[in-house]
Amino acid sequence: MPSNSQYTRGSKHPVVAVNPDGTVAGYFESIKEATEKSGRSRHAISNSCRKKSICKGLQWYYEKDFRKIYEEQRMDDLKFSLNQHREKDSGHFCKGHKLIKSFQNWPKELQEKRRKISRELSKRLINDPNSNFGPNRKSPPGMSKKVIALSTGEVYYSVAECARKNGVGLSALFASLRRGTRCGGKKYMFYSVYEEVNKRLKEKEVI
Repeated sequence: MPSNSQYTRGSKHPVVAVNPDGTVAGYFESIKEATEKSGRSRHAISNSCRKKSICKGLQWYYEKDFRKIYEEQRMDDLKFSLNQHREKDSGHFCKGHKLIKSFQNWPKELQEKRRKISRELSKRLINDPNSNFGPNRKSPPGMSKKVIALSTGEVYYSVAECARKNGVGLSALFASLRRGTRCGGKKYMFYSVYEEVNKRLKEKEVI
């Protein structure tokens, strides 16, 4: 297999999704396209390509790696078995698995100690302006959808950030984005939709 160093971050790499029986589930021109069409996260797909982990019922390969296996006729190498203790689509532990209830089975004192540690860590990160957590977050989540405020032109990296900075409810903002109505006196739009609308308007002007 080619070394991971060949796959630099930000580069466009075709990827192939493979079923447990070794058949091809899909081919995508890039991990971004695979993320949009398969519903899997970019990180999970990349991790599967590099470490050969299972991503929600599928094994992913960089196209170069897959082609090498195919050319060498090592088709049996593509087959794999799903973890019977995890759900196929979500990857979560199956209902009733012992690890699901592990925290609930902890002694009450230990549970409260763990909660206290989590609360203290959250407060420290929230109060640290240099952190990348909560209101101080500087980088967008992997699956976030940008939102634009039409009146000001300000772009937010996610619906949650937009709601937080404008003092509106998250549910209300989602509803306004779906219905095309105002929220808190302003009208918002998914940035991808905004770009598509502008693109079509420009095409009409050219005609």
